[in-house]
This record gives sequence, C-alpha cells and structure tokens, in this order.
Amino acid sequence: MITAQDRNNVQKVWNLIKREHAAVLVSIRKDGSLDSIPMGCIQSDFDGTLWFLTFTDNPRLQEIEKDGHVLVSYVRPSRYEYVSMIGYARIVDDRSKIRELWREGFSVWFPDGPESPSIALIEIDVKTVKSWSKPASFLTYAYYYVRAKLTGRSPSPEQVAERVLVHF
Repeated sequence: MITAQDRNNVQKVWNLIKREHAAVLVSIRKDGSLDSIPMGCIQSDFDGTLWFLTFTDNPRLQEIEKDGHVLVSYVRPSRYEYVSMIGYARIVDDRSKIRELWREGFSVWFPDGPESPSIALIEIDVKTVKSWSKPASFLTYAYYYVRAKLTGRSPSPEQVAERVLVHF
C-alpha cells in the first residue's frame, strides 16, 4: 500500500523525470549479462508505470519476453539529479494505449502513425524508485570538506543530497 509520504515522493520523482527526453533501459540478455539502450520518454504522468515505444523487431523485446526484470535510469548530471527505477517489463499489444501516448514527433520513427504494425509498446511496472537530487550548495559542500579534513568524519548522504526511496 502506498502511503501519503510515498505519494509525495512519487510526485518528487515525477518532477525530476517529466521533462526528460531520454532514459536508459537496462535488461537481461539471453546469456544472463546486462545490456542497455537509450529509449525515448513518452510519459504524460507517473503512477508507478513507465511506457516506451519501440520497433517490433527490436532484439530487446525477446530479452524482455525471456526475463522482464529491468532497470530504467534518468540522469541530469549538470544538476546532480539521478533517478533509478527497478521493475518488471512486458510487451503490451494495446492500440488504444499507443494512440493515447502518441505524439506527432513519433512519426519520424513510425511514419504510418499510431496504427503502424511495426510499433511495440513496452510497459514497465516499477517496483522500486531511488532518486538523488538537490545537491549541497558550494558553501555546504565546503563546510563538510573542511569538517572531514579536520575530524575524519564524512557527511551522511542525506546531508549533501535529497534521497527518495519508494516501493510500489
């Protein structure tokens, strides 16, 4: 069950990823190794489910069918913002969902529009979200640097960045 705090944290995560144009999808290859691929973000909101469009001949689909455990990462290093989502992916054949998520810009990849038979829809049921954001200011960082040098004590991660953890 999602608590009020979790709902607040989900909103914080959505605020971090809603303007992103790309994410990295990591899946498990047939041989058990990990592999990654950039994916275009098509979210219009976030409620614990991520959606991606891809081509029906994408080898990633076979990997997902064999083992749907995935990790999706969003990174904005210039602002020290990082989001990592672990979940379970599956291929969904739902033309109404494709039409709902469709934007004209996707015509670059799918000129036949949302009815194109070459579109595959990936649904990811997110189980865990971790994010790191709002890094310490230069002065705060300088304080912890001096303190660490003088005392040998490092700051806790919470003292230099906001961490969010949500379990669905």
